[in-house]
Amino acid sequence: MDKILKVIKPGDFVLMQFGHNDGSDLNKGRARGTLKGCGDDSVKVTMEADSSEKIIHTFGWYMKKYIRETREKGAIPIALSCVPRNQWLNDSVKTDPYTQWVMEAAGAEKAYYIDLNGIIMEYYQKNWT
Repeated sequence: MDKILKVIKPGDFVLMQFGHNDGSDLNKGRARGTLKGCGDDSVKVTMEADSSEKIIHTFGWYMKKYIRETREKGAIPIALSCVPRNQWLNDSVKTDPYTQWVMEAAGAEKAYYIDLNGIIMEYYQKNWT
């Protein structure tokens, strides 16, 4: 996000879609995980790769931060839900909790929100069940 913030100009539209890697480990391997939820919880972890310490926040905390930082640059943040994976449960596409957390973060920050998860789930339901 830091690279993007450097080039954002007032009036730009910034589409934000995260969550695809957020379920991974917090401190092992590629270590791209976040805490579950949309609150202000955090945890200090020691990174396996280099033994550095890092504070990890909730997924929603990061979304709200990115929305605020985008707005501070004069740009227009638009939060997008993740697209659903092709995972089924009882003839329905399984929902992803990250969709809810993106919606909550966008609502808390009064940002635009597009439910790509819902749009694509509807398509799956019509065409693949």
